Amino acid sequence: MTNELLQQANRLRHAITALESQIHIVEDMHHCDNSMNLGVVTIGAITIAWDDELKDDIIDLILNKLNAKLKELEDEFARL
Repeated sequence: MTNELLQQANRLRHAITALESQIHIVEDMHHCDNSMNLGVVTIGAITIAWDDELKDDIIDLILNKLNAKLKELEDEFARL
């Protein structure tokens, strides 16, 4: 493996590890009975009650996107 490919593999591995950590955090949010805050620093934030269906919908959406991105990175890593 060339040095350039090794560096690319290391970047991908780091990105995969970071995504896996994010996925674990979001999965833990799914099982938490606390409210959730959704915000943008420059605009403001809203609080979503722990029992609101919207909280589960948001978490599911985030998990789906993170898992799709993880699959892409793992496929790219496998191609190396």
